[in-house]
Amino acid sequence: MKADVRAYTPTDWPRLAEFIHDYWSPTHPILSQRLFNWQYHGYLNGNSSPDRPPALVLWEGDRLIGFLGLIHGEYQLNRPDGRLAPGVALAMWMIHPELRGAGLGPRLLAEVEARSDVVVCLGVNREAGACYQRRGYRQIEALDRWVAPLEADGYAALCKATVELADLRAWASALREATPAPPVELSADVLADAWRRTTWNGGTWRVQGLHRSAHFWQTRYLESVGYHYLAWGVPIAGPLVIGRIEAVAGQPLRVLRLVELLPRDPSAWHGPADPALAELVAGVSAWAAEQNCVAVDYQAGGGALRATLEQTALRCQARPIERDAATSLAPVFQPLNFDKPAINVYYRAPADVVDERWYFPKSDGDMDRPHAMP
Repeated sequence: MKADVRAYTPTDWPRLAEFIHDYWSPTHPILSQRLFNWQYHGYLNGNSSPDRPPALVLWEGDRLIGFLGLIHGEYQLNRPDGRLAPGVALAMWMIHPELRGAGLGPRLLAEVEARSDVVVCLGVNREAGACYQRRGYRQIEALDRWVAPLEADGYAALCKATVELADLRAWASALREATPAPPVELSADVLADAWRRTTWNGGTWRVQGLHRSAHFWQTRYLESVGYHYLAWGVPIAGPLVIGRIEAVAGQPLRVLRLVELLPRDPSAWHGPADPALAELVAGVSAWAAEQNCVAVDYQAGGGALRATLEQTALRCQARPIERDAATSLAPVFQPLNFDKPAINVYYRAPADVVDERWYFPKSDGDMDRPHAMP
């Protein structure tokens, strides 16, 4: 069939909103144009280049039949020169239901691959995952999720499995005993400097993944239209934590969601524990308990900071959950859902890039955005 791939422009919005409403969900949060514009703004300064559009749209004549959302950024890779590579995170990939299986989805994806050295997608369903696998993408089956109770009864109400309250109370007390660490004010420049200090190693990158420039910190967190993010830590020397408090829909409960962790010791990313970061996580958790949060969680893939997290009171969520019922904290809270699958990752990188030292936190792509209209 004859179909044209075009770069999305704001004039496409009414037709695209109708397409998402009719063929994805009439209540999808991205139907808020303000949220849509923020989600696909990307992290490149002056992101208006024609070869870096916020999305690709597929047209058959005057009928919109496909959409692929793009969040552009630069990626730091394990290469000798340390040069940043153009990359993109995919967020929402949809073809008109009557036309699926005709090769239109892979055509959109091929257009993206031709423009970007790195392509990343988090939260992939089985059908799309099979397509990525056929195209040689690498896979992380699930982000590690670290959880802990801050108040036993509220935490138990958010668990899929039945848990012993006495055990939860003993576990929660370990986090409440820390000295509470209140939030601090941080600028985008300070956060960018901290990121470079902890990930740049005199010519190479200690961590592979999205490069967190000042523009990234400003756009992703300080100007977020979905959530109010908070920061904790020591601005110059580190460690640093970015997180937010989330209310549980339909219940008078709140959860602390940690979304970015930066160690003081750069070797801690994929090496020994950083006691300073472990202490800060404990202090942030204790502060959240004072704000009546009942649980804390953090998600990331690639094994980054595992040794440090193992030194905290957080536990890595068991898979399957029956192996440790006490970690069966619901994966999402807006709305509360106990059965949403774990977040996986598919990524494509140049063949000469070593498949190690990746950092994919839940905040990459569109995983950390509202599940309801803002």
